[in-house]
Amino acid sequence: MSQENFMRAAGGFPDPFRLLIRESVQSTNDEVRSLAEMGAAEGLVLLAEKQTAGRGRRGAVWFSPAGESLAFSILLRPPEPKSLWPRLALATGLALAEAFESIQIHNVKVKWPNDVLIRGKKVAGVLVENGKGFRHHRHRDQRHDLGFSR
Repeated sequence: MSQENFMRAAGGFPDPFRLLIRESVQSTNDEVRSLAEMGAAEGLVLLAEKQTAGRGRRGAVWFSPAGESLAFSILLRPPEPKSLWPRLALATGLALAEAFESIQIHNVKVKWPNDVLIRGKKVAGVLVENGKGFRHHRHRDQRHDLGFSR
């Protein structure tokens, strides 16, 4: 999908979400953290065509070659207490599973705590990170990272 097509699709994003596309980043989460530290507003969706140093839970490597995957992070500032934020990874996985089922992709499972599988093959991983040191009112920023591969 071209950048133009992504931008056209993002035109329907509800407020406050907006799309920023980068050709290549080391990590979408790290890039969103940097943008948040510079004052980026909640709802920033950063999409990278290629991610050279993506990661999953516990530092697991997540490869995102150009044209082979979809890697993006979303800057959120949820009102819920930080103690509940880890639940967002599972909730996101469940939402993805429902979305796949809604377009007739079946045999979708969520593997605790953050993977989405189709016919037993991992197709998505969710990484939720707290942005330490961010200067936001209620809570620190949170980056919600999603990686899809085919």
